[in-house]
Amino acid sequence: MKESDIRDSNILKKYQKLVDEDVKKFFYNKKDFKDINYKSWGCKKVKKIFEKKRFKYYQCSHTKTIFANPRPKPELLEKFYSKTKSSTYWLNKFFLPKLEARRNKIAKPRADFFSKNFVKYKKKRILDIGAGLGIFLLELKKKWPNANLFALEPSKLMADKCRSYKIKVFETTVEKMNEPKKKFDAITCFELFEHLYDPKYFLKKIYKLLNKNGIFYFTTLNGMGFDIQMLGKNSNSVYPPYHINFFNPNSIELLLKKVGFNVLSIDTPGKLDLSIVENNSFLLAGQKKVFFNNFIKNSSKKYKEQFQKYLQLNKLSSHMRIVVRK
Repeated sequence: MKESDIRDSNILKKYQKLVDEDVKKFFYNKKDFKDINYKSWGCKKVKKIFEKKRFKYYQCSHTKTIFANPRPKPELLEKFYSKTKSSTYWLNKFFLPKLEARRNKIAKPRADFFSKNFVKYKKKRILDIGAGLGIFLLELKKKWPNANLFALEPSKLMADKCRSYKIKVFETTVEKMNEPKKKFDAITCFELFEHLYDPKYFLKKIYKLLNKNGIFYFTTLNGMGFDIQMLGKNSNSVYPPYHINFFNPNSIELLLKKVGFNVLSIDTPGKLDLSIVENNSFLLAGQKKVFFNNFIKNSSKKYKEQFQKYLQLNKLSSHMRIVVRK
């Protein structure tokens, strides 16, 4: 899979320009920012590693977690995500035109993984958080037509789309959600964790929403992954205020155990690291540029496939997949 399969580079640049304009409108008052309690995640000594678009990023010397601090208050982040030109543009120009490609290359593999590994949940209550247009749940429904599926989606536009597919919807955020009379047997969540104001609070809410022995399956960015480590602050993955949390296999396990979860698996099945770095190799400098040019840039297709496979097998891809049990 190539990066261009799921996102258009020109559209991405236009989107980023709109984000920059919206950031200037929304995040200009220091009073709107608040320090996050990163020590509760297991972080100890931290140091500032770079600043991007006026957001300061730190890294813990112990866990290697990378995070923005201070960060906009939750209510301001929620407003930014839903009421800006950039968020509208992202949906209409960036996401929808690649919807079928994302369905085939992202949603279907996620549904395949879930349905293959957790067969006993095929008739259970399953909640997808940040469900968007509901494409993961639709793919899962094809495999498990008797599953009791729910979506949690704060956007009215997307929530209505889920309802049109006969999916039950909670039109809110996890943080604001009241505990339902019946809890869930499985919860899923994709590419949301890196956006959260308070990751630990989010996980504690998930824990409360699950039945005993319920599972939580989610994906997020790996801050120690290849493309993020190579490109650093120039990585498109490091894009405030959207991506402000970059855990890694070790630090996410530490946080999950603090909340009380039993970790079943953590892997990095990403396929785009090399493609992303190749597309942005002009941003590399120093020894990183030398390494990439000498060992990867002019290598054969087979070698590149083997290198990406190496990243996957050794938890070095920037895409992280986690499954835990209550």
